[in-house]
Amino acid sequence: MDKSDWLHKELGDGGLRQIISEILATSKIVTATGRTCQEEALIRFQSKYPNFRHFIDKLLVVTGILERQEQQEENDEELEDWLLRKEDLGLLTLKPIREREWAQTIAAENHRDNHDEVAFSEDTSSASETDDETSVSDTSESG
Repeated sequence: MDKSDWLHKELGDGGLRQIISEILATSKIVTATGRTCQEEALIRFQSKYPNFRHFIDKLLVVTGILERQEQQEENDEELEDWLLRKEDLGLLTLKPIREREWAQTIAAENHRDNHDEVAFSEDTSSASETDDETSVSDTSESG
């Protein structure tokens, strides 16, 4: 996503940056509707500005959250060409997380969590060993 020419160009639009800034400036407090003020602002801006709604849809495709479900004859359309569309983006669906990718993600998170726990226990045991050595040297000096 960092290298997306499309996204870089889109974010050069002052109006788009203003909309995003306004959404981010709203509260994250959940309202009576069960949504945050930011979510409500996002919905409001998508209704008011159809191009903003298209931007959000395209962003979700570029980031891999949604995928395009094209007609067979349009299936060969490159992403760069699709991003240039102004109107009909076609059918978009949630991109499935493959079981293997999901398992790898879970394994990586478990490994990271276990590594953090080991590092923490090593830090605390090193500190207590240092305390033990200090108390031993203190008693030998006094005797």
